[in-house]
Amino acid sequence: MQPVKKSNIPTDGIKYIKEFKDTVDSLDKYLKQTKKSCDAFDKQNPQLKINKKLTALKAHKVFENIDSYSKKLYILSKKNTDNDIYEHNKKYLQDKIVKYFICSPINKHMLEKPLGYPGDYLLTNMIYDLCDQEISNSSFANIIHKYVYHLPIIQSNLERKQYLKEKIKSMALKKKGTLKVASFVCGPANEITELVKEGLKISCQFYLIDFENKALDYIKKEIAKIENSKKKNIKVTLLNYDLKHIILNKIDPELRDFDLIYSFGFFDYLKDNFSKNMIKNFIQLLNKRGSVILINANDNENVFHKTYYEMLGEWVFYHRSREEMLSWIPDNIKNDFIIKFDNIKHDGYHIMVLSKK
Repeated sequence: MQPVKKSNIPTDGIKYIKEFKDTVDSLDKYLKQTKKSCDAFDKQNPQLKINKKLTALKAHKVFENIDSYSKKLYILSKKNTDNDIYEHNKKYLQDKIVKYFICSPINKHMLEKPLGYPGDYLLTNMIYDLCDQEISNSSFANIIHKYVYHLPIIQSNLERKQYLKEKIKSMALKKKGTLKVASFVCGPANEITELVKEGLKISCQFYLIDFENKALDYIKKEIAKIENSKKKNIKVTLLNYDLKHIILNKIDPELRDFDLIYSFGFFDYLKDNFSKNMIKNFIQLLNKRGSVILINANDNENVFHKTYYEMLGEWVFYHRSREEMLSWIPDNIKNDFIIKFDNIKHDGYHIMVLSKK
């Protein structure tokens, strides 16, 4: 990308570029020194376990310092609305800082986007699988990797899976007959494969719908690994629809009468008008006592971490308030539903639940 021509931008824009550059340079200097200290400590303590190294190196202080820089950079990026300046600053940040963050496999995948888009099912699996894992013998690499899990939105990814498992189990216990559940843009559907592995004793039908065939193939292989005795009460149907068909509700007319429809990792990428249409579509697919669960990234005080995943990793999605999510619901149906928000510990997502009265 070519540098922004100063003659084309206002004086305050030049000021923001300089402030942003100075802050990035300071972060670069801090990470360089941190890596140098970590590498020296590793050399002096080759037999020490990684967790003890991170404690000795005060990894939590490194997290706090990176957060402090992220907050400063986020505030600077919000002050300026010129897209050329934003892109210029983003490229400068990437050129200086990516070299430190690429040591985490999650960051590497997020940056490289092997399937062509961020937030794919492989990244979701990596977030689940690499939690609490040591990724190398390097203290610095492990600090950067642990920093990923320090982020509330990443912790909330882990928590929303557990939330959905508990919600489905609770509904299944109350249901007389077969529980019918649909997940739209299901990704790897770990919450479902884990429930099946645990051996649900209640009859359930799961319809897992995604535009990515590779995600559905992954689910199929995971289900096939599970012993038949644990699957006798479960039916899993995998359906491939492209995003346009999902948004426009051009799906099999037999997909109706659901007890629960849920979607996470989807509405975060939709504009409000599409979100409104999706809610209308979902409501039409429910049975008389059905519920819809929608999950969207929280627009709270931790939104400054967008410096990390949006500017550094180019993983862009919408953060919204509860009020913005409530605005999706058509006025003519509000009286027909009990509408509430459930909470998860790290509060990285809003969980909106619509249940028919």
